[in-house]
Amino acid sequence: MSLNLIESEPNPIDIGVGSKIRVRRRFLKMSQSDLAAQLGLTFQQIQKYETASNRVSASVLYKISQALKMPVSYFFESYLQEAEDQPADNTDEKDITEFLALSEGYELLRSFPKIKSRKLRRMIVDFAKEISESE
Repeated sequence: MSLNLIESEPNPIDIGVGSKIRVRRRFLKMSQSDLAAQLGLTFQQIQKYETASNRVSASVLYKISQALKMPVSYFFESYLQEAEDQPADNTDEKDITEFLALSEGYELLRSFPKIKSRKLRRMIVDFAKEISESE
């Protein structure tokens, strides 16, 4: 195994950390600008962290965890399970995190429970499944 210190693609851990930042920030209804202001950064820098264009340093991640009111371990939960050699089927968690990181996913999450008709909700789920299986 060789150590490649210059990576062209973001590391999956950096992508996961960025996604968790975005999901938690959105959950708190905080804009990138709001979070950036609390940290003394620009919203562009937050955007780069969330997309894993830039890696988050340990000290910045600590400040982010405070601003988002989560322990630092939150950003590494699935990786901590793997490191402890525990069987971890985090496929669902990864899918949910990726879904919530999409602006459309977040909008759908907020809107879906407001649909009163159970039949209509079921039709939407079936329609989404059908489309996803055909692509």
